[in-house]
Amino acid sequence: MSKLAIGIDLGTSTSEIALFRNGRPQPIADPLTGRAIVPSLVALDMDSRILVGENAVATVDLPGRGVRQVKRLMGTNATVALGDEEYRPEEVSAIILTHLRRMAEAYVGEPVTAAVISVPANFGEPARTATYNAARVAGLEVLRLVNEPTAAALAFGQQSLDAEGQIVVFDWGGGTLDVTTLEMMEGVLDIRSSFGDPKLGGTDFDDKMIDLLLRKFAAAGGDCSNQREPRRTLKQAAETTKKDLTVMPSASVFVDRFGRKAGEMAALDVSVTRDEFEAAIGDLLDRARVVVNRALKAGKFKPSSIQKILLVGGTTYIPAVRQLVAELFGMEGSAEVDPDLAVVMGAAIQASIATDQASESAPVIADVSAFGVGIDVVDLDSMGIPHLVYQPLIAPNEKIPFRRSFGFSLLHAEQDSVVVKVFQDHYGTARVPEEATPTGIEGEISDIPVSDTGEPHPLTVDFNYNNDGRIQLHAYIPNLPDKEVLIEYRPTDQIMGTGQLEDAAKRIETLMGGGHVAAPKPAAPVAPVSDSPLRRKYESLLKRASKLMDSGKKPSQTGRLARAIEVLETAIQSGDPARCESAGGALVDAVFEYEVD
Repeated sequence: MSKLAIGIDLGTSTSEIALFRNGRPQPIADPLTGRAIVPSLVALDMDSRILVGENAVATVDLPGRGVRQVKRLMGTNATVALGDEEYRPEEVSAIILTHLRRMAEAYVGEPVTAAVISVPANFGEPARTATYNAARVAGLEVLRLVNEPTAAALAFGQQSLDAEGQIVVFDWGGGTLDVTTLEMMEGVLDIRSSFGDPKLGGTDFDDKMIDLLLRKFAAAGGDCSNQREPRRTLKQAAETTKKDLTVMPSASVFVDRFGRKAGEMAALDVSVTRDEFEAAIGDLLDRARVVVNRALKAGKFKPSSIQKILLVGGTTYIPAVRQLVAELFGMEGSAEVDPDLAVVMGAAIQASIATDQASESAPVIADVSAFGVGIDVVDLDSMGIPHLVYQPLIAPNEKIPFRRSFGFSLLHAEQDSVVVKVFQDHYGTARVPEEATPTGIEGEISDIPVSDTGEPHPLTVDFNYNNDGRIQLHAYIPNLPDKEVLIEYRPTDQIMGTGQLEDAAKRIETLMGGGHVAAPKPAAPVAPVSDSPLRRKYESLLKRASKLMDSGKKPSQTGRLARAIEVLETAIQSGDPARCESAGGALVDAVFEYEVD
């Protein structure tokens, strides 16, 4: 039996899994919710059972009981608390991956053992290794890591094989912004450049919303100093309000018993307009301008020569972001591939290629290195004084895979050891190691004998940068066959070793109950569908909108329709008639636009 062609988008805010079957990628829905988009949330209920995705929403922001945005910690030595235990980012990511794997297994009826996993183009080597390790803990072989903008481009190329010209992928997700330039011709996607900001995503917009809500509460005489973690308390409300404002001009926010007013417990009960939110996020938009300009410069693209801008990621639903794209490129961005699902669909297409299931007409990708890689070497100045310098092995935006040998020499004939350390250079401007980022990859050749010639021994470094964006180096002294080293990670606080990974796999399997996760537990009783007047009022509209989505006739508008449905569903669950009225009006507009255009 051939391997299933499975693609996974392991995201900061949401994660998805898809299967390539019958010539196309098929996102798989979570059977608990019926939705393919799974929040990247992990929490413990009061019985210490694991909660993942939508199940975790009501618990994740309780102190010590939940984790959000773990992707931002990948490749670091940080730990997070779940109950009385501390977990590494790889372990929390493995919980999400295990949940996705089990979703797929329930769908296909057989074990899922391998997948292509997407990562941000600007993910460094430590984060990529951590992603590999998380998959291993979750019982998955990584067929390949694919850059998220590249995956989105694959999804576009699959459905638009005849498209040609210069294309920009504007990928703004929950944790990162990546901008990739490429040229498509005769089914080949030729990546020219990629640049990003690994600390600029939808979660930063949530933080701006939290700041705005706190200011409004304080302006009304509120004091939240009694709250142990007021920002954490507001996280879910901020995220919901941000989504509401993508389809409505204003949104109401209510959090009961949030703080005090005049010495009495009081709710946070405010209204936020889209204009207020857009004023608060101005500096984030400015940072995005810098990323776009750097990507265009690296790819040697001019806005006037670009045929299409592909919008990818949930942050691109924000109206101010779409206005920014139109301003920078002189045209509106395209959502013809669902912004929420483009990456996972592209990952599934890449999986079909990796498992020899792709059609002959599948698009071909020629990718680039998202960052430069180099090592530290000693250079002698004009006075003979040694200085450490950064020696590049590959520059940012070089075509990959890339393989080359570099020749060096030791400092003197009696040098008995040499250490090679690897660094990354995102900008291509590093001159000394301090201007680059350590990767944690290093190796040492020791017990080197004195050179018979009286000259320093030569040193050769074989360098390979593969399609996964991962680094492989081999250093050796040519005239001494036994003096060589594979330059790689050593288990450290930052990188898990083999024994740690095996222990983590057992720990996660035990935590997740050998296949069982906790059933959903609503924070408060929710009226059955048949007993909810608000549900009955909007049921026909929701059915009409869902039917339009299922028709698949207008992929470019499916994302907006899905977001409007989500906003109305959330409003109905809140039980607020005024909020439902606004959300219902926004969905009517989205349905009308879909049917008329």
